Amino acid sequence: MGLRSWVKGKFGKTDVKPMSYPLRPDPWAQAPQTIDRIIEPRDVQPSSVGAAVVSRESWEDRADEILGDREYDSFLSLSSDARLMKVSQLQALIQTIEENSGKADLWRQCGRLFHAEGDIKQSSDFWIKALAYYEKAIEIKPDYHTAWNNCGLVLSELGRKEEAIASFDKAIAINPNCCYYWIARGNIFHELQKDKLALSDYKNAITCNPDSPEAWSGQGVALLGLEQYEEALLSCDQSLHLNPDQYHGWHCRGKSFHGLEQYEEAIFNYERAIEIKPDFYYSWLEKGQVLFNLGEFEAAINAYGKVIEFKPNHPGALNNRGVVLYRLGRYGEAISSCEKAIEFQPTLHNAWYNRGCSLGSLGRYEEAIGSFDKVIEIKSDYHIAWHDRSNATLGAHAQSSFPLPVILNQRPANLHLKHPELAQRGYEGQIASLTVGLTYCPANTHPLGHGFLQRSLGDAHWKYAEPKWREALTHYEQSEKVLTVTDHPEERLQTLQRLVRVHFALKTNAETIAALIRQGAELRDRILTQAKSPQQRDRLHRTLPNFNEFTVDLHLRQGETIRAIETAEADKNGLMQWLLPTTETPTYPQMQDWIGDRTVVYWHFSAIALTTFILNSECDPIVLHHTNPETALKQRNELETWIENWTKNYNAHLETSKKETNNTEKTRSEWQNTLETELEKLAKLLDIPTLTTHLNPSKPLILIPHRDLHRLPLPSCFPDFLTTTRPSIQLGRNHRPI
Repeated sequence: MGLRSWVKGKFGKTDVKPMSYPLRPDPWAQAPQTIDRIIEPRDVQPSSVGAAVVSRESWEDRADEILGDREYDSFLSLSSDARLMKVSQLQALIQTIEENSGKADLWRQCGRLFHAEGDIKQSSDFWIKALAYYEKAIEIKPDYHTAWNNCGLVLSELGRKEEAIASFDKAIAINPNCCYYWIARGNIFHELQKDKLALSDYKNAITCNPDSPEAWSGQGVALLGLEQYEEALLSCDQSLHLNPDQYHGWHCRGKSFHGLEQYEEAIFNYERAIEIKPDFYYSWLEKGQVLFNLGEFEAAINAYGKVIEFKPNHPGALNNRGVVLYRLGRYGEAISSCEKAIEFQPTLHNAWYNRGCSLGSLGRYEEAIGSFDKVIEIKSDYHIAWHDRSNATLGAHAQSSFPLPVILNQRPANLHLKHPELAQRGYEGQIASLTVGLTYCPANTHPLGHGFLQRSLGDAHWKYAEPKWREALTHYEQSEKVLTVTDHPEERLQTLQRLVRVHFALKTNAETIAALIRQGAELRDRILTQAKSPQQRDRLHRTLPNFNEFTVDLHLRQGETIRAIETAEADKNGLMQWLLPTTETPTYPQMQDWIGDRTVVYWHFSAIALTTFILNSECDPIVLHHTNPETALKQRNELETWIENWTKNYNAHLETSKKETNNTEKTRSEWQNTLETELEKLAKLLDIPTLTTHLNPSKPLILIPHRDLHRLPLPSCFPDFLTTTRPSIQLGRNHRPI
């Protein structure tokens, strides 16, 4: 958000909601001859019109009488015909003045009246006329710094940002002690995403006037752009200390907490801004994003609805609402919302992208590809679109020609005419999409996009089974080279995870794998250490790849089963520190002491395999897993797909249940109808028949799942056993007896 609305009074103008005049004709449009007469700033000499020259005191009194309160808000509150009348009266007064400084001031006031009309009607025609008046004032008085500032403001409205900066440069050069000029130029730099320059200007504004809340807020906004959230928060606090009723200060403070991922605090501050100015849709928009991040999807939809209520043609709110609907699985509504955004802003590539995602989820792959192609036409280096286009080609049927319908009155992108290989579908189409995408994201200018697409190519080859694992390794290595520790640590970590995985599959030597695991673990720790807030650290802790999982697999590969189970348990307890009073984790003998006369089934679900440990107090762990990498991956991936489908159907079941709460007759959901069959599939995927051959039905059974297995009804797979479930052995030891 810019700060132009703060540069007001004699220095500028404020941001207002557009008004309409439906009950009477527009006087600015109904008197063309009069407008033509007053539009062009003319310095008519008094003698040429027979007007009497008046004294300075007289014309100043007359100007005050015409203008009244010269605050810009007062100009905005006038009726359209009142502004027109004042322009006409000022032009007549100018003809009676000999003093150039007086003429310059009145020309500027005429410009401000046109400026106000332009703001009310959001009309460039009136802004252009305002600019002509400001320039006339400067022509008469070249050192008129206030007029230079006004020129900058109106040039900014016209989208002529560089010219606006030049005008502010002039104003600052003439009067460097006016904080508003520094603020105004800082606003433009911020809009141009040149936040280092913006920050310098806001600091200069603070030097000019340390008590300016606008300058402190501006500094906060620039710091937000530089992702210096804690520093931004301090600036916002100072701004609000000076003026606690400024809604933009609360909004900026909310964005600071938002950046720190302190979402509850962010919502509080956005709501304070909304309390002061209920129609300030920027805060509604940001509040919707925070609610989305918190998983409060319905509340997020309501927040975006408020934005649309105040600004019905806001494409960002419509697009964001589509994203939330997509997450709720309401794909048809998501498509409609994104298409509405596209109607208002056909070049909004995010809306085309999100539309494509929803179409793909409905199995409408060709339409999804068409949508992704529009994204690429608008922003060819948008690497995420190339990635999702490649995924859509897997679901599309191979064919030699494709229907390219007109979408939302937009011509088809026809990308395949420039790149015929993009007409391919299936695996070949996936590789073609990613390969062409790399040409638009070269490593030297687009390291993030290039590294991401190289990794995606590796993933595509990886999923093609063993014959393509070497190709996958090549692309992962290219990705690692581009994604540096300094610039893209989180993306690099994802690539390192893939490298470890493919080296396991290729049976690379243990030393190479161990070195990659150490590298990944160290980078993960570094990212966590550099987190900007505890909340961000918690999120990263949950979502970043966990390289200790690979250490378990490496121990198993080397036949070190006890070290493997101890590492698996230590890793579990490390992830559940919030549940444990200490960081203590048991050794295998301590585990056996706790197990006693019971049996433990302990699962380890890593990125390369599913491993089942059977533990008892009498022997070393019994390990059940596939030693062939291809077979192990097949079992692991099938289980992951089953869990994804289970989760999707279960969530749909919950949504259906909510809708039927008040109905007397309830229908069974797909999840309920297929429950028995799906649990049988789960038992097969977990290889329960083999597992139970190692169990004694007379002994109590303790189940310790891993990752997503915690969410499944695992006891149902052991109907003949007395079962109990625990998150980890250490948690079981802390909660005796069972």
